Amino acid sequence: MVRLLLISIGSLICTEIYGQAVISGQDLVRDYLRLLEIRGKPLPSPIFYYANQTSLWEADSTSEADFGAWSDYLTNFREEKGGGLKITPLSPSFTYNYSSRYPRSYNDGPVWNGRGSTISLNAGIEVEWGILKAVFYPNYYIAQNKEFPLYFFKLPNKSIYSYQFAQNIDYVQRFGNSAHGDFDLGQSSLGIEFRNFSVKISNENLWWGPSLSNPILMSNAGPGFLHIDLGTAKPWVTKFGDFELHHVWGRLKESQYFDTDPNNNKRYFVGASFGYRPSFIKELKGLSFGFARVLYRSWPTNHLKLQDVFLSVNNPGRNDEADEMTSIFTRWYFEEAGVEIYSEWTGSDSDTDVWDFFQEITNSMAFTLGFQKTFSANNGFWRFGLEHTTLARTRTNVRKAFPIFYVNDLVRQGYTHDGQLIGASIGPGSKNQLLRLDRFIENGKFSFSFQRFRSDDDAFYNIVGPLRYLESRDVEFTFGLGYTMFTRNMEIGANMYYSRRSNRYYFYGDDLDNYQFLTYVRMHIFRDKSLNF
Repeated sequence: MVRLLLISIGSLICTEIYGQAVISGQDLVRDYLRLLEIRGKPLPSPIFYYANQTSLWEADSTSEADFGAWSDYLTNFREEKGGGLKITPLSPSFTYNYSSRYPRSYNDGPVWNGRGSTISLNAGIEVEWGILKAVFYPNYYIAQNKEFPLYFFKLPNKSIYSYQFAQNIDYVQRFGNSAHGDFDLGQSSLGIEFRNFSVKISNENLWWGPSLSNPILMSNAGPGFLHIDLGTAKPWVTKFGDFELHHVWGRLKESQYFDTDPNNNKRYFVGASFGYRPSFIKELKGLSFGFARVLYRSWPTNHLKLQDVFLSVNNPGRNDEADEMTSIFTRWYFEEAGVEIYSEWTGSDSDTDVWDFFQEITNSMAFTLGFQKTFSANNGFWRFGLEHTTLARTRTNVRKAFPIFYVNDLVRQGYTHDGQLIGASIGPGSKNQLLRLDRFIENGKFSFSFQRFRSDDDAFYNIVGPLRYLESRDVEFTFGLGYTMFTRNMEIGANMYYSRRSNRYYFYGDDLDNYQFLTYVRMHIFRDKSLNF
């Protein structure tokens, strides 16, 4: 067996084989396929649970004509048929990011884009043998991490590099005072797929729900964490509709820029996600709905019990030892009009019973609302989209206090892993509006975006009282332009953003202009045939 593996690896150098790329939750390819679905050309796709994957369809199962303007390029994401041992190199990618005045890091997974230049690299391999499947696709990055002004009031027992507007959250604002780099397992996994059931140990990022920018529970905001994933390998198609179910258990890591107490470092995460498409009802075509529940808590002082593994589903209601959040997802598209609407509503664990929930349904609420519309054009189409997300506490907090999203009094690091957020990139207490206009053409796309981001309203209301010289909200306006170009086996992208941030850290007149440039190259080196044994 060892000899066979050595021969296989050596053959990668001298044999033309088929290469694929890992597809993430917010990936350009996945976004395009979702738009094809809206336009009446659906492919087999997840309902609300987007783990990373390396292929989209099996060879000969789908006509390439269904892929519209990108039909030629999307052959890079086809899975070749064949039994036995199959080894597939995963397409390497290179990314360069530059930010002029302060860090801007949104949905970039394990990478943290600090001020100055940041370079990241991905490459790997996929091995399939019967029901076994292993993906090794790590990430390495190095950030120049140049100095920029931090908030100068330091909270007690907390690193100056951590978030200073809430005590109990491990939310790093700058990773030290010098160049920073890290090697991460990235989108790697090892698992078993039998029929439509999957069990795997994974470090992948998970993207839950219909949001295109800020999913509230699970996103690519930070690095993935090591977890066990039990569930459906793909939606289970029945005469009663399509079903999707997953249960995840994993361990969360504290960063080195939080506190100096080694006794509170260990936490675990439990989550369950369910999605349903009533595909058997013609009048409800395009409708999907589902829910997800997550829980994170400090590691028990003695040892884990079975109830700690399944606590998210058998422990409803308020929990005084953990923080819990529940989301309800909805999505409905109308292919005749090329329109899609979607939403995510999320509540924390502050309601004591069902009656309490219905009495004040906005209590402890966060939500995302989104809309997309496509327009046909020569050799492609246009997409216009809007999305709004709010994580700020509502006015019911005046009467009944409830926790800030992602911040918890009992779990000191909050809803984070290794100093970055697990949920929406905008962070606790914040609001975000995103407008996008994209032109999809035969060999790529042009994009324009406008984003308004208001930082941590909860911190603003908490601090503006005792510190009267903090006079205004911290708001950032960002304009973005982008272009992506395809060749037969290469994807090249370039994006430029101009941001105007006003009243930074709530100080009136502390305004900054930031320029961000991001470019990447993804290469499909091997083509046309697979390496099978």
